[in-house]
Amino acid sequence: MRGLALPMVSVALAACVAAETLGGAPEDHGLFPVRSFPDDTSQCLVMGESDVTREFLDHTQILIGCPEDATSEIKAREASGFREVQRVGPWVLLSGPRD
Repeated sequence: MRGLALPMVSVALAACVAAETLGGAPEDHGLFPVRSFPDDTSQCLVMGESDVTREFLDHTQILIGCPEDATSEIKAREASGFREVQRVGPWVLLSGPRD
C-alpha cells in the first residue's frame, strides 16, 4: 500500500500542473472565480465582477466561465439555457438563468 502513495501523489500533482499550464488560471486573464458550477466536480466556475466581466453581470443571470476544452460541460450548460457571451483567453464565458 505504501508503494502506491508516491505514484498517486505524482499523478495528482501532474494533473494540477497541467490544468494551470494548458490555459492558465482564470486570474491570469482578468477573471475572478467564485466557486465551481454547478457542483464541486465541474471545471466551470461562477465568475465575480472584474473589468472583463462587468458588462455581462446582471441580477437576473449568472455568469460562468469554462475552459474551452471542457466541451461536454459547455454543451450541457448551453442545453440548460446558458449562452456564450465572450471568450477570454482559453475561457468561455456563458450567461444563464439563476436557479
